[in-house]
Amino acid sequence: MPPKAIQDFVRRVAANRIGLLLAFVHFCLAVYGFAQKEPVELGGDGPFDITRHAGVAIIAGRAFHWFYESTLLKVIFLFDLPGVLLALLMSLPFALIFYGASIQVQSWITAVILLIGTSIQWWLVGYSLRWFWNTR
Repeated sequence: MPPKAIQDFVRRVAANRIGLLLAFVHFCLAVYGFAQKEPVELGGDGPFDITRHAGVAIIAGRAFHWFYESTLLKVIFLFDLPGVLLALLMSLPFALIFYGASIQVQSWITAVILLIGTSIQWWLVGYSLRWFWNTR
């Protein structure tokens, strides 16, 4: 695709109000879900330090473990899987910066990259819904 066609496509997707609404609702639900969790005390050396448990990811300073999450966060995570894969690809250029940072900084970098990737996903879903609606 020529660069002009890519720019036009990005403009159409970004101007889509349904996609913007879906991205905004997703943002609100994700922030609400993580705001209900207690911040993690990082750097503890005790046996009950949550950062040492298997399967725990620290996102935005909060511990995330599939088994212990609320239904809201589980549903959001399942719907966000394509966006999470996109965020993984987007994060590759930042790998050196990411691994040189502290756990707290890493958790916020992860949160921002995940939010950007999943927002792009919801914008594309909104654009697709609008496209299907118009072609009908």
